[in-house]
Amino acid sequence: MRHFHEGRTKAIDTQLLSNGLVFDASGFTLAIELRDRTGALITHAGSIGWLNPAISTVRFTPAAADLTVARSPIGVYYKLTAGSDVDYAPTGEGDEWIIHPRKIA
Repeated sequence: MRHFHEGRTKAIDTQLLSNGLVFDASGFTLAIELRDRTGALITHAGSIGWLNPAISTVRFTPAAADLTVARSPIGVYYKLTAGSDVDYAPTGEGDEWIIHPRKIA
């Protein structure tokens, strides 16, 4: 579980694991799926890319409207595609992102 403020546009880096271990994801195409509190797919405007596929690290840069309190908690799944093979990380339940309102002084 990770915590972020609503409206965040700073990059979010993540280490993907397979059976608890770093893996070589070279050759895989990467996508991200975000699901809101009801499980509905979120259409986002952010970008996703590999930081280093050889050690399965990724970077998601959200757009200002992607992470909102109304959608929280957000389930996060990384989609890995190689040819016709598709897999998701993490397996089972996705990562959970809790979105908090921004505090304005």
